[in-house]
Amino acid sequence: MMAVVGHLTIDEVLLHDHEPHIAMGGTAAYASLGARLMGVEVKIYSVIGGEFPEDYLEFLAEAGIDTSGVIRLPDAQTTRFKLSYMSEDRVVELLSRAPDISLKEIREPHVYLGPVAWEIDVNEIPELISRAKHVALDPQGLMRSAEIPGQVTLQRTLSPLMLEGLWMLRISREEARVLTGIDDPVKMCRRLGFMGADVIVVTSGSWGLIVNTDGKMFKVPAYKVRGGDPTGAGDVMGGAMMAEYIKTGDLEWSAAIGAAAASLSVEGKGPEYLLSENALEIVWERAEYLVKRIEWL
Repeated sequence: MMAVVGHLTIDEVLLHDHEPHIAMGGTAAYASLGARLMGVEVKIYSVIGGEFPEDYLEFLAEAGIDTSGVIRLPDAQTTRFKLSYMSEDRVVELLSRAPDISLKEIREPHVYLGPVAWEIDVNEIPELISRAKHVALDPQGLMRSAEIPGQVTLQRTLSPLMLEGLWMLRISREEARVLTGIDDPVKMCRRLGFMGADVIVVTSGSWGLIVNTDGKMFKVPAYKVRGGDPTGAGDVMGGAMMAEYIKTGDLEWSAAIGAAAASLSVEGKGPEYLLSENALEIVWERAEYLVKRIEWL
């Protein structure tokens, strides 16, 4: 069983040449679906407000995801974002925020932490690491700063002490640049290797991803697709990669699976595309293509 922790969100997404749309979002949703696609049992831990659509929870349940760890607080607000891809750089606005999530009750052996709005207490992470077999962290929500409502900016808030003992740190190139002060993805990935996690994964959209483990690094290229909605692609990648690693223990193959799953996610709008009838077959075919093109650095 794999636990995924973070706020389920309501996202308003603005894309080039598309009508704005509203969709369920959050790392918790996308990483869970990526992991579930790979056949791993998943439970979400989240906090939502009274207005969070019941249809979204039913969608996750129909995908085979355990939502019993989702706490609905009728008098609270759900975390909401407005995501604009109308310019070259994504603009993120935080519109509302749900209450915090405690890590103290989590007992699953494999845990993916995906905060989006500082909803987990970093002081609870070491204890979680001590009782879990694998803990992965996507730190975006711990690096964000914003008024409510207001535009999100990234700040250098993580330290090696926060990451000590992690199995995997899955971080975007933009977040890694803020954290390290380095622009080159290879150099930033090497620098992050000194921050305490066993595996570092730096993702960069159409460029691909770099994995650093014990100072040995390899690059998985992105699988080229016609762009749709890039929201959550990195989360899908992280969830699918962790799930496949739990099953196989093969880091290169798992990274290729993650990249392939992310490419499938980009082709749709919202998370529904991951549940298409032939989704798993497509991911496997693309992963077999990508794993042959891994480049050791």
